[in-house]
Amino acid sequence: MKVLKDILAELSPLPGSQYDAKSMVSGLAMDSRKVEKGFAFVAIRGTKVDGHNFIDQVIEAGATCIVAETPCSNTSVNWVQVESTAEALGWMSSAFYNYPS
Repeated sequence: MKVLKDILAELSPLPGSQYDAKSMVSGLAMDSRKVEKGFAFVAIRGTKVDGHNFIDQVIEAGATCIVAETPCSNTSVNWVQVESTAEALGWMSSAFYNYPS
């Protein structure tokens, strides 16, 4: 488990973000099918599938935080809006796993 503010330390959330920096995160996922209770979900825009289309599903699965390129559409979870979710995922992964490289 990590504190959300530690995972977001290298990011610059956009003004539309709404989150509690003290929230705990138990894991990270960019695949909506792998989200578990307490996870942060990073919505990646792929060439065929857009992770933003699965935000409602991951909230139902128990995601505690959504990192997206779109403005907040659900105030029941922590919402972090960034310019690039692909870049954000890299920084968040490094922080979550204690900067392994």
